[in-house]
Amino acid sequence: LLTLNNSCLDIHVQKANFLFLVVVFVTENVGNISNLLCLAAHDLDTGENGHITYSIISGKGPFAINPVLGVLSVKRSLDYEKQSVHRLVIQAEDNGVPSRKTTVDVTIVVEDANDAPVFSQDHYEGT
Repeated sequence: LLTLNNSCLDIHVQKANFLFLVVVFVTENVGNISNLLCLAAHDLDTGENGHITYSIISGKGPFAINPVLGVLSVKRSLDYEKQSVHRLVIQAEDNGVPSRKTTVDVTIVVEDANDAPVFSQDHYEGT
């Protein structure tokens, strides 16, 4: 188990069975996050064969990954009350022929914040 907060993590593509879990904690209602996590895979190949492409191959939610830089971002605020845990599988694939791939499981834990009270309707009338 590896717990990170806005850090870069190295993954070596050559290891076919390299498995570990990344857990990131984020407070709800903070808006877009352009750099939640930076995943960095390394390939000892040179030239085109050594170029890595990142993708999200499993999981849902407002997440995106830069295919070149491996930076995971959040496109909108996360809400603890709607979903407190998000699970993604991120793939790093080299440009070799055949290509080599590795994956990492990423769990995003949404921490509860003190939400402001909300009236149940916009307008009230008294008699």
